[in-house]
Amino acid sequence: SNQSSGSFGSWFHRDLDMKKMRELRSITSPEGVFASWNKNNPDAYDPTSPRKSWGGNYWYNFYQYYDNINNSIRRDRLFGDISLTYKINNDLKVKATYRKQQLTTNQEIIYKSELESSANQMSFNPFENNAFAAYGTNSTFRDRQNYEGLLMYSKKIKSFQVNAQGGFDVLKDRRREIAANTVGGLSAPGLYSLSNSKNNINYGNRREQFQRRSIFVRADIGFRNFLFVEGSYRRDYTSTEPAGNYIDSKSGGLSFVFSDLIKNAVPFISYGKIRGSMGQLLNTLGVYQLNSTYGINTQQWNGNILTSVPNNLVDPALQGAVNTEKEVGLEMRFLKNRIGFNVTYWDRTNKNFPVNVTVDQSTGYGFISKNAGEIAKKGWDITGFIKPIQSKNLAWEISATWGYLVQNEVVSIFGDIKRLNLATGAFSGSSSAYAVNEIGQPWGQMFGGGIKKGADGVTPELTATGLFIRQADTKFGSVLPNYTGGVQNTFNIFKNFTLNVNIDYSIGGQFFSLSDFWGTFSGLTARTAELNDRGIPLRDPVADGGGVHVFGVDATGKAVDYYVDGQTYYHQFRSNNIAEKSIYSLSFVKLRELSLGYRLPVEKLGMGKFVKTAVFSVVSRNPWLIWSKDKGFDPSEISNVYGEDGQLPGTRSVGVNLKLGF
Repeated sequence: SNQSSGSFGSWFHRDLDMKKMRELRSITSPEGVFASWNKNNPDAYDPTSPRKSWGGNYWYNFYQYYDNINNSIRRDRLFGDISLTYKINNDLKVKATYRKQQLTTNQEIIYKSELESSANQMSFNPFENNAFAAYGTNSTFRDRQNYEGLLMYSKKIKSFQVNAQGGFDVLKDRRREIAANTVGGLSAPGLYSLSNSKNNINYGNRREQFQRRSIFVRADIGFRNFLFVEGSYRRDYTSTEPAGNYIDSKSGGLSFVFSDLIKNAVPFISYGKIRGSMGQLLNTLGVYQLNSTYGINTQQWNGNILTSVPNNLVDPALQGAVNTEKEVGLEMRFLKNRIGFNVTYWDRTNKNFPVNVTVDQSTGYGFISKNAGEIAKKGWDITGFIKPIQSKNLAWEISATWGYLVQNEVVSIFGDIKRLNLATGAFSGSSSAYAVNEIGQPWGQMFGGGIKKGADGVTPELTATGLFIRQADTKFGSVLPNYTGGVQNTFNIFKNFTLNVNIDYSIGGQFFSLSDFWGTFSGLTARTAELNDRGIPLRDPVADGGGVHVFGVDATGKAVDYYVDGQTYYHQFRSNNIAEKSIYSLSFVKLRELSLGYRLPVEKLGMGKFVKTAVFSVVSRNPWLIWSKDKGFDPSEISNVYGEDGQLPGTRSVGVNLKLGF
């Protein structure tokens, strides 16, 4: 755990006054050892070891810790584009475009010597995972350039409108990185430079170059502005693919705008369109993915080069792939565009995509990189809007979205392999949950150490002391929600004021919380300090009426119950590697953004010659978690596929924005 979220969410003390922590951020012992809220026991005092006597055990004062690290980074960014269009005739134009994005970063990282001299059982050094003072530096450069050529044709031929395009796109992407850091601490405390490293420095540099060359054509034909057909074809050559290999992708669509044909018979329909399409999306290989790479160690052994053997074997036939998606939809608007909706049903197939497949390690490898697998996804996306009020001084519009995942099945993986690990985190090899892909199951199923149940599959089976029995590889459910969506309210008041209220939601799905897992172990969460069913604090001894009242069955199926010592009860989840009690729902409703804007009267302010529009807004993001199925965590802020690994709580923010139009 780190010194911020790891401490705050997993090992902190609720009785600490953060104002006092801030006030005492500079306090030290006479020997210069940092004071901490988490000291060793008094009997650990040793006059010959000030650090052991006065220093913090595992944890510093948060404020003092961050006062003694420096992570500075500078980013210089250059981006822009230029294009030139030449009109050959009324129907034909040619266009050339150049785009450039360039980013340079320089970073310095310092962990001061004072941290090292105050450390007991700590591991703050990010380079070595120990408690040595450290200095590191890192520089990166990335340059991305696009060269595009486009020939455009557009012509009205009687009742037909014909548009066609053809062209090329060349992408060049270069990356450079060099990084170095001290090893084993600093020879002279307080001097932060690579030359002051006690041991030989650790360093590395990386160079990547990627190039893609593409040719494409696209065309659409419209008949009397109500029937449209379109299609495209693209061929991509990339530097990461096998020599001479290319990937083709295609798309096509048909749409029928029927509202003009029935506007006299059904005048309340403002717009109506039926559409269907099919498209393919490129999924090319990454840089160095095509070949096994051998890393060169910075040190030598008896003058010989040291290198590491790669853990993956690359299939010689490995190549990129395309993902195919089909969809049909209906778009409708009514009552002069006061009400409307858009319904889409989609069907997506990811097949023979590049994937790392786990193999028996007796082969000398951990996995093989090859084309394998098939994932079938189907779902509904629905959007709608309504304008309940539309007057001179007040306009109110409501728009909403709803997404439903009908199918998300892992159809195949590779050969006889039935399951692949999808996502793991800290302690996933022991206590934490993990996500997998399994044939015949939806993508992203969560597994981990569960609680063994009796014959009914619900009641836990208990030991003779009232503790749970671990059931390995228990399925907890999907990491994906069943439904997602949002609602946006926009109010335009007296023409110059705009109020936006944005709400989003998620229903279904599960996540694992490492913060809860360790917070419960350490007695940090609220449920470890509740009253039991006798009205006695569960932390009190069982003999005094305390403890946790546990109900279950024994090995024979007989109903039993026990009062278990509070610490013993909550420590069993770590000691027995049971994750089940830290699995929570992803269901929530949240006020994501609230903003109030005012359109400034630029003419009255005498700025009309220079500024056409000016809007000043006050914006609040994440102001209110309206509802969540499980309390204590904000599911909308979960950062990983399987859950969270001791991340910081979500934050609310309030800011201002000034948007100018010239």
